[in-house]
Amino acid sequence: MNMTALEKAAEDAVVRGASNGLAKVMTALGGNPVAQTATLGTTKPRRARKAAPRKAAPVKRAAASKRKGEKRSAEFLQALTERLRQHIEANPGQSAEEIAKACNTTTKEQALPIRKLIANGHVSAKGQKRATRYFSR
Repeated sequence: MNMTALEKAAEDAVVRGASNGLAKVMTALGGNPVAQTATLGTTKPRRARKAAPRKAAPVKRAAASKRKGEKRSAEFLQALTERLRQHIEANPGQSAEEIAKACNTTTKEQALPIRKLIANGHVSAKGQKRATRYFSR
């Protein structure tokens, strides 16, 4: 079979699975793109697979908050607030993540006690968002 350069380029594009427009060009020139691609085993492009979802690292939880959504008792909050106050006095200038790691809590669990300490004037905060550092007054 004698092919021109245009026919050869169109055939190569069809074989690579480029576009339907090139397949139409090939058909218009007298070739059968479906038959040619079927012999090469590339009738349609493959779909990309979705990556498996990653599992989050286990989070250490405080002993008193066992169930999700369960309200913390006033005694537990008072004890946690006092523990955080003592840690901040002993270690000024730490971030919430550092305090949580040292006190074996999560940043979510300590948010309310730290807000209470700031409101009562026991602790001051400098910085914004994750760059916030806590100091004893």
